[in-house]
Parts: sequence; C-alpha cells; structure tokens
Amino acid sequence: MEAEFQIEDLGEFRRVHTKGPHTHDSAKGARTCEACAVDLPFSSKFIRQLLDWDSRGFFHFIGERLCNDTFNEEPKKLVERFCPRLSGCKVLDFGSGLGQLSPFFFERGASEVLLAEIDNKLLKLSRTYLEDMGYTEKCRFIHVKENDELSMIDNGSLDLIVASEVFEHILPRYRRQALQTLYAKLKPGGIIVITTPNRLFPKDTHTTGLWFAAWLPTGLGAWYARTFASWRWKDRSTEDLLRQGLRQYSYFEARDVLKPLGAQDLCSEYPQKHEKGNSVKSRVFYKTLSILFALILKRFGPWEAWRPSLAVAWSKPGSRPSQG
Repeated sequence: MEAEFQIEDLGEFRRVHTKGPHTHDSAKGARTCEACAVDLPFSSKFIRQLLDWDSRGFFHFIGERLCNDTFNEEPKKLVERFCPRLSGCKVLDFGSGLGQLSPFFFERGASEVLLAEIDNKLLKLSRTYLEDMGYTEKCRFIHVKENDELSMIDNGSLDLIVASEVFEHILPRYRRQALQTLYAKLKPGGIIVITTPNRLFPKDTHTTGLWFAAWLPTGLGAWYARTFASWRWKDRSTEDLLRQGLRQYSYFEARDVLKPLGAQDLCSEYPQKHEKGNSVKSRVFYKTLSILFALILKRFGPWEAWRPSLAVAWSKPGSRPSQG
C-alpha cells in the first residue's frame, strides 16, 4: 500500500496529511508512520511537484535538504572559507538538485546563479522553489545531458562553481571530461568546490552501507552490492549502481585532472586556523594528527583527502573574484 497525501492550504503554511506506511527518515530501520499531518512553509505547487517526483522520499527531502538543510553544510563551509562574499559574482550550481543552495549564494551578493541539472523534473522543482522565494529573475536553469560540454556557458565566465554530492553519480568514464569542462568555465582566480562521499574511506555510507565496496574492481563491487546490500540494490545493473554512487569519488581523481591544468589546491595544507567551529579538544586532536603525519599528508594529499566525506576546493590561477 502506498501512502496517500492531501494538501490543506492554511495561508502562511500548507498542512500535508499523510495516510499509509511512510517514514520521516532515510536511515536504515527508520520507524514507519501510518498517519500524520505536517505543516510546511512551501507552496502547494512545489509540494505537489515534489510528491510527483518522489513520494517515497518526500519527508527525507523536506527534512534533510530544505527545512534542516544539513545536506549543504560542507559546501557552504568551503564557500564561506574561500569566497566569503560573492558581490557581483556569477555562480554555477552543477547538479543543483532542488536549488536549495541558491538562496545562500544570493545572500552573499551573487548577481546570477546558473542551475545545471540532468533530471528535468528536478530542474522544474528548483524553478518552483526559487520562484516562491522571489529569485528566479536572477537564475538561469539549464537541463544538461550526460557528458555535456556545457556549450551554453562561455569559457572563462564563472567566478564560482559548486558541485555538491554530484561526482559520485557521474559514470567514472565521464568524470575526467566533466571536471575539465567545469574548470574551463572558470574565470582566472575562480574557484571550484567539490563535496562528495569519499571513496578512500573504507565504508560506503552513501549507497550500499558495505565495507570496502568502493575499493573493489567495478564488477566485483557491483556483485558485492547486489548480494549483500539492502533489497533495493538486488536487481540493479552495474551501470545503474555506478550512477547511484557505488564508485564514489576521491581527492586524487580531482587532483590528477586539475593539477596538470595549473589549478591551485586550496586545501593542500591542513588549515586549522579556519576551523573555528571545532571544540578545543577537536582542534588539538587534529593538529596533533597533522604534525604526526605531516610527511604522509605532504606526499599523499591533504587531511581532507582521507575524511569520510570529501570536501575540497581548487582555484584557477589569476586574481581572485571580487569580494565586495
């Protein structure tokens, strides 16, 4: 039995009545709810579009990506750190999803945000979301194809590119060209920010929940996922599993593409002074690690390369974008 949804418009908010088995959490073993009513600050049009796009993941997307916005913490931190003010800047959100990062860019002064998305339904959702917030006049919505060369965007025209939780979903054979294409679109001094589940971390917390799944050769990893992961991966093809993030992404994949192009790795040294939000105990712990493993980190990449979630930034040689 599928859940049924009814939307009640109460002026300042919409009340969504849900009947039938559903969960409010994407975690494994989440409690099933049979009936509930939730008040949301989104338009009826947006809620209906979101239900049409993915009714099973409705509460997951509302909770994680729109209301609590935990999904975008890492890219926001990197943008605030390396490009804190975006006055007059042109930004590309590559793999823009619901468009939830755009308000963040505009709040920091961006003059235009380009939203590029492969899922046309999702792109229409983002248009409705930003229309409700009054931002669409400053947005450009681009439906891209796999291995797209982004010919509709001029080379050297962008100040900032953010690819948040995207590269793990690009087939491995297309990743090099995708990153080269994005880098070509940056102005001198422009910055590209990448966040993604880290392939080098031993447990796949993104797709299968299995240990070492991303470390195995592709065919063996796909068999491992179909055999031992949850029921939803049982009948998936190898290519479909790769699109769902089985192979994930690593710092070294990005480095091998960008370093020969002259890009500067903004995370090449562990920048403890920027980690103001950490507790004293946490700062001391990571500083000690950075000292103990200084030679290893220098040889094999920055500390960020080994975290469970990869969060890195690279800049193109030249003057940095205007910071207002």
